[in-house]
Amino acid sequence: MEPPRERPISSPDRAGMNHERAAMLSSGRGPSSSPNEPRGRGPLLSGANVVALGEAPRERSKSLKRESEEPAWLPPRWRYCDEPLTDPQQFVYDDRMVPPRPEALGPESAPNADSGYLSSLLRPRLFRLILESPPTENGAPMVEVRTRWVTDAGLVLNEIVRMRSDVPVLRLPSPGGPGPGPLNCRENIDRVAHGFLLEDVWAGLSPMAKYDMARKLRRIVGQMRKTAQPVARQGPRRAGSIFSGRYSLLLDESHGHSYFTVRREPTGREFINFLVSTLAVCAPKAVAASIVAELGEPRSNILAHSSLCPRNIVVNDGQIVGLISWDNAGWYPEWWDYVKFFETDTIFENRDWYDYAGEIFEKEYQRELVAYRAIVGHRS
Repeated sequence: MEPPRERPISSPDRAGMNHERAAMLSSGRGPSSSPNEPRGRGPLLSGANVVALGEAPRERSKSLKRESEEPAWLPPRWRYCDEPLTDPQQFVYDDRMVPPRPEALGPESAPNADSGYLSSLLRPRLFRLILESPPTENGAPMVEVRTRWVTDAGLVLNEIVRMRSDVPVLRLPSPGGPGPGPLNCRENIDRVAHGFLLEDVWAGLSPMAKYDMARKLRRIVGQMRKTAQPVARQGPRRAGSIFSGRYSLLLDESHGHSYFTVRREPTGREFINFLVSTLAVCAPKAVAASIVAELGEPRSNILAHSSLCPRNIVVNDGQIVGLISWDNAGWYPEWWDYVKFFETDTIFENRDWYDYAGEIFEKEYQRELVAYRAIVGHRS
């Protein structure tokens, strides 16, 4: 009798298979493949964007010669030469055009009485806004207190706008000015306003009511653009927030950081130079040059609030009764209020506020918006 043959031990996941099927899986072949048939390369397209991959690469050479053909790093402004190197002259210098350095802002003027006064207006004060809503059913009005910081520059501008335009603002004291009572250097401010902040009611408005509110703000922006500067001047308006003599205070604020300078009769172009001067030292020259090119040559300087957002708008009975926080306002290029509109913030429930920019502004400045966002992104 023949001794029993030893049966191969099968894998548990192949238990119950016939011998042909188990042998096929063990060899890694499909039902129709033969042992000598070469495997295919697979598809030549990959990814949702259907990028062609081309031929499958050959086996990587084990020689170090191929790995050393192209260096992983080259000095800046040099390009790689494919020919064998016998001397350093075969590194070809790349003489492509270098982006020109943007025009510098220039040094500040020597300190004087005008520049000293303008710099002193950056002093902050505590401002308590007391909001009284309409009386309730039991006759008692709701009162809310909102506290924020304001600067003397903002108070001066608030009074200028109140005196020279029909823009709705609160009546606030002005430091050393013609407002309702001059302030001393340490005095804080309390004011009562009837209504609500738009930030507290925007989310509850219907789409039609939001549209109507945006169009009302559009009319106010149009009035602001017509507001004259408080200086007698022949020719185009100078840039700046506050003026003293022949000097202007230039201001910008983003993400809690304030930037300012005092310049003599600055133009819109000098204001752009001021913005570029706030870039981090490590910002590439090409970035600065591209920003200047996108912003172009400002045509005119108009009054801009610089912080149009729901928390700075007081409303009552469906009407806008006051714009507050004029701390960074001033006469700046016509696109300034539009680009700063997207720099402001509001609560999450009001996230559709920015969708109404086309209703608030008569013209949209998308190129300037991208350029200013680049400035903000490259500040230190």
